[in-house]
Amino acid sequence: MIERKVWKYKGKPSKCFIEDCQEFIENIFPGIAQAEINERVFFLGSLIKPKIMSKHNQGNTQAVKRIRGINEALKSFSIYKLDYLTTIPAFKPFLDYFMAKYSKILLKENATITQNLEDYKIAFEYLANHYLD
Repeated sequence: MIERKVWKYKGKPSKCFIEDCQEFIENIFPGIAQAEINERVFFLGSLIKPKIMSKHNQGNTQAVKRIRGINEALKSFSIYKLDYLTTIPAFKPFLDYFMAKYSKILLKENATITQNLEDYKIAFEYLANHYLD
């Protein structure tokens, strides 16, 4: 399964990781333009493997700065950082995908979430109302 392949990446050259990300994106977002695929690969790669993405973009200080910004926005959550992520065009399709595919599963199966179920329901509702169409 491609999802597990991307998330459980181990020890391959950065090019292989990027190819795995591209395959994943083409699978979950069929028919999008190559420019969108590239932007989503950059975003997803920055999200889950920022060191690999930084190494792959070595010498491109703007790209490395964007990678750090994406990664930092997730390390310590705030509405300000969530708002920053929404300025990145590739973020919203992933948020839509996550909410559609995983929000109900997480509310039922994640131990931390089930212990604080009402808080997470409110948070997911907030995301849906403020960040999704």
